[in-house]
Amino acid sequence: MKYSFLFASAIAATLAGCASSNHDDKAGVVTPADAASPNQQVPTFEQVIHLAYQCRGSDGKVAPLLVAGYGMVNGEPVAAQLTIGESTSPALALVKDAPNTDTINTFFGNGVTWTTERATLQNIGQAQGIMLTRRQMIEVNGKQEEVDNIMLKDCSVDPAATQSLVQQKAN
Repeated sequence: MKYSFLFASAIAATLAGCASSNHDDKAGVVTPADAASPNQQVPTFEQVIHLAYQCRGSDGKVAPLLVAGYGMVNGEPVAAQLTIGESTSPALALVKDAPNTDTINTFFGNGVTWTTERATLQNIGQAQGIMLTRRQMIEVNGKQEEVDNIMLKDCSVDPAATQSLVQQKAN
């Protein structure tokens, strides 16, 4: 139990530490202002799809449930917003020039990266989460180095929790 609380606190700190004022904490829905940097066009989402994932921490232990809201445009996810417990991230924009875009989706914002199997409207409910990382500075051999610290990995869509989300959103 102590592990779960400490782990949840670390993840919550990760999400809270990168939060912005442009997202809707109550609805857990990505807003168009979140998905755009000053040099990007603000997208209008055709729909938002919510999925619940069961993940493992970097130590391999089961982590608290992660909920991802995906902003969809033309049948493709263009942004993701993550919620763990009461903490919600700012929107993470799809990185279109990331490596391996034919097999994975990479969403990034404020030092947080969420990587999933390649998803479209047709398969998003089956596309598994690969990893949630947070960019941090650490000391390596006496030098400060920027690294992507693994927070969660091996994330599987939880059909029952996802169905519960769908029912909650419908009410």
